[in-house]
Amino acid sequence: VSRRQSQVLRYNCADSLDRTNLCCFMVSQQLLLEQCRRLGVGLMQTAVVMLLPAAELDSPWAFLRHLSLDDVRSVLNPKVLEWLAEAYVSNGDVVSRLYTNTPAMLTSVMREYTSLPPAISDTQITVQRRYQNVLNDAERQSQYFLFLGRHLKSLLPSQLHLAPPCCVSAPAAFPLYKLQSMTHPADIDYQLLDARTGRVGWLVPQEQDVVDVCLCLTCPAVVTDVQLTVKNGSQRCAFPTLLSVWVGPHCDALTQVYANLRLPLADDGARLAFPLPPSFSPQQLPSGQLAPDLVAGKGAPRVSRIVHIQLARAPDCERPIILGKIAVHGRPLGAARLPDSGVNLLANAL
Repeated sequence: VSRRQSQVLRYNCADSLDRTNLCCFMVSQQLLLEQCRRLGVGLMQTAVVMLLPAAELDSPWAFLRHLSLDDVRSVLNPKVLEWLAEAYVSNGDVVSRLYTNTPAMLTSVMREYTSLPPAISDTQITVQRRYQNVLNDAERQSQYFLFLGRHLKSLLPSQLHLAPPCCVSAPAAFPLYKLQSMTHPADIDYQLLDARTGRVGWLVPQEQDVVDVCLCLTCPAVVTDVQLTVKNGSQRCAFPTLLSVWVGPHCDALTQVYANLRLPLADDGARLAFPLPPSFSPQQLPSGQLAPDLVAGKGAPRVSRIVHIQLARAPDCERPIILGKIAVHGRPLGAARLPDSGVNLLANAL
């Protein structure tokens, strides 16, 4: 090793890679001049003798102390300067294509040293960038995520290896709102969610036409189904007849999956299961069961932490509502695994 690098010179603009590239080109002319001087190549020797004092010819960075930028260009061989300018024009275009899918701006100054064709006007590039930003950037960003191995669970859901569904509504899941009861202590709402308990009946006050059960699951999960256990056999109360379900990552981002779905008549103790696939389309469920936002083409969030279940009695029914056990099944988020090819290990670690 004859010499070691001791310093780093960095340029960056707050909001423009194009300006950063231009500034780096300007300073690199001076650095290239010093490199050529030390190697003894690429210089016009007569210009060096004329412009520098004899005592300074062999001192480090003499050109930078005694020559202006115009003098530097007169000292460097024009072909060397042309190669440098072409490299920075190409570098600017490559970086700009990656970020904006357009050529770089502010390359006219660099192209003056080359035989490259004139640059596209900055106004035209600005319009192109706006068009790309509005229409194509989201898709291109997804392509970058795929290349880097990031967010593969959402981009390639069909490749997920998921564990079998399990009950994600059992304790330590809990209801966000207390349920009112006519006959039971306040903590029986947890028994509604505990599969280990026996047959449970929850009698709602008669004045309530609707019961809202908003559950915080034990962990974030891809919800697969909601199960209701039918509780009837008494003439004094009635099992609900309408079901609505919302799912989402938190209370302010819930998506309605079922809207006023009419429950079938069933024997006491029967379990009714209502599937919640990871994404929905109007063809997956019978007409009239999907919420309006899903019919419009929107999909339910894949990973949910909150499940809101609303049960209502028939409009012509005056008997109080009685509930049986409620269970939510899903695949916990931690069980999802997507194998990596090995190329993206560094990206996954970031």
